[in-house]
Amino acid sequence: METQDVGHLGAVCVNRISMLAMTISAELEALGRYVFAPLPFYAPGSRVRLSGDGPSSWTNWIVVSRTAAQHRWGTLPGGYVSGPGWNDKQRMGGKPTLLMDSLVSDYSRRGDLVLDTHMGAGTTGVACARLGRRFIGCEIDGEAFDLSCERIHAAYAQGRLFA
Repeated sequence: METQDVGHLGAVCVNRISMLAMTISAELEALGRYVFAPLPFYAPGSRVRLSGDGPSSWTNWIVVSRTAAQHRWGTLPGGYVSGPGWNDKQRMGGKPTLLMDSLVSDYSRRGDLVLDTHMGAGTTGVACARLGRRFIGCEIDGEAFDLSCERIHAAYAQGRLFA
């Protein structure tokens, strides 16, 4: 996919650390997309500075954008808060399944195609299987790719859990 093709996609959600949120937002705006204020994912105790040299960062930022032509889905959450059952990450840097369930549900519709360019352990793909979305994922780490393929195949084999 060429960079300019992103301008024609539906909703784009990027879940990254705070330092990249402004850069990603600027790039999406340059492609003609409407970019919303970054949404917080607040997970107390998630990223602790073990060296003791400053405050811990318990918030990841989610950048969301859409095209002008994209239909509107109504008011969506202004952020996401970690709670019980949200600590099921499969690898370092991974995202909780309940977070990805929420994002996939909020920003796509049944039958839509979801792309994860850094799929890690495949949590987004698992959420897509559970919610009736199609999925394409990319991962440079071979071990992580194998793990994600196993998890995603198992999730699609199980079928949708939610109507």
